[in-house]
Amino acid sequence: MLDSILASGLMLPAFLVCTAVSLVLGIATAFLSMYRSKCSQGFAVTVAVLPAIVQIVILLVNGNLGDKSFFDAANAGEPEALEVLEKFCFAVDVQIYNLSVLLNLEKVAIGGGISSQPLLIETLDRVYEEQILKGHPFSEEQARSLAHPEIVACAFHNKSNQIGALVSYQNAFYPQK
Repeated sequence: MLDSILASGLMLPAFLVCTAVSLVLGIATAFLSMYRSKCSQGFAVTVAVLPAIVQIVILLVNGNLGDKSFFDAANAGEPEALEVLEKFCFAVDVQIYNLSVLLNLEKVAIGGGISSQPLLIETLDRVYEEQILKGHPFSEEQARSLAHPEIVACAFHNKSNQIGALVSYQNAFYPQK
């Protein structure tokens, strides 16, 4: 796993610092969540670890996953691109499964520019079925006993964050009466 990260020019000390900062920020967020409201211990642990997981996934794909040329290659069936996509989807699906176990999710929405690629959602679904459910370390039956969240693309894809920011701004400064 570290080979692909280090091969991109990121040195081990920088990787460890990035991971440590992600964990510290996650732990701080978890403490704030626990302080401001009552939440389960499992939720707090998830909030604490999630920034580090996201940071590692971003480093694993070397920032190239959202690149149009990457999906052009994957849609053309190039083996290297499909292998990277498969690894990325497995990493995301593991986290979807973990969050589903903790929070009993019904649906997971994938946002950002990457969500406009149908191949991503198809691969996420296929990898979840083949590697997470059928490849479960205990049994497929046990994995299927949990709710399987539907994996979908956000309706507004890359514009979701901008729309959310606008709505938040409008609610803060122009509250509806």
